[in-house]
Amino acid sequence: MKNKKRNMISILFIIGSLLCIGCNTKEMRVWASEPIQENIIEVEKISQQESSKTDYNDDTTISTLENNIGYTTSLVNCRVSNTYESDVVLVLPKNAEVVVIGYEDGWYNIQYQNSIGYIRHDFLVMKKSVTIVIDAGHQAKADTSKEPIGLGATQTKMKVSGGTCGVSTKLPEYELNLSVALKLQEELLNRGYTVIMCRETNDVNISNAERAQIANENHADAFIRIHANGSENSKAHGMMTICQTANNPYNGEFYDSSKALSTYVLDEMVATTGAKREYVWETDTMSGINWCQVPVTIVEMGYMTNPTEDQLLATEDYQDKIVEGIANGIDLFISE
Repeated sequence: MKNKKRNMISILFIIGSLLCIGCNTKEMRVWASEPIQENIIEVEKISQQESSKTDYNDDTTISTLENNIGYTTSLVNCRVSNTYESDVVLVLPKNAEVVVIGYEDGWYNIQYQNSIGYIRHDFLVMKKSVTIVIDAGHQAKADTSKEPIGLGATQTKMKVSGGTCGVSTKLPEYELNLSVALKLQEELLNRGYTVIMCRETNDVNISNAERAQIANENHADAFIRIHANGSENSKAHGMMTICQTANNPYNGEFYDSSKALSTYVLDEMVATTGAKREYVWETDTMSGINWCQVPVTIVEMGYMTNPTEDQLLATEDYQDKIVEGIANGIDLFISE
């Protein structure tokens, strides 16, 4: 009975302290309506006891995790300092997004909205950095020399072509591709992705195999290759994406992930643009796909040989819609 009374007094004291903190500091904001649950405190104590047996090699610095994003794993107390005896600033709900500004003695120093405090490391998971590599297809000058279509292949193809050209706008495909790729880079950066570009200018000479190697070397979570289509049939229109087949001899193990990526991106592009949905073309003829050891898709944004679609592709508004669709598709793929 005495223990229960002590616990009640402690809880009332903490609540009173919180209200005082809320009155006396503008930097720390208290959510007085959130319950400070005794079971959370007990879990914190157990967590700290277990953590004291572990060497975290953090040397009590709080600068190594600057500007990282983390998510709470459960309802958790955010405290004034890095000890569970310190006052509670606020109670964070599960899956709250916080900015991690430091780490000290097993505690994360975090910012949540306008408040700053400490959370035990056991109650926070860091957002994993997701890397997207973007290839703006083609380049100003074609490289007609040959390279194998895949690792160990005897069959060869042109290293890189100049692409098609707008039948109405006369816009070269390589220029359109780069324009959209740069917009996609900006959009993905705004969504928190790490983005690596195969090229940011038209005056390059990078083969399709070399572009795939950029994705491989950076361990890309997705490799997005931006292209526009062409056809002898001027009425052909719509969007498609391309990936390898399940039996691809060079990277068939990436078929499932590449097919999923291609499907998500295609469906979301169609949703944002209203364009005709063609299909996900599965083929093993693309060296830029065959050399990949990461999930990959080629995005065919539309037909530059169709007068109407060509003019549409050249507009900023339509390009923005394409970019939104690709980014939405990537979001869905990464969240799988």
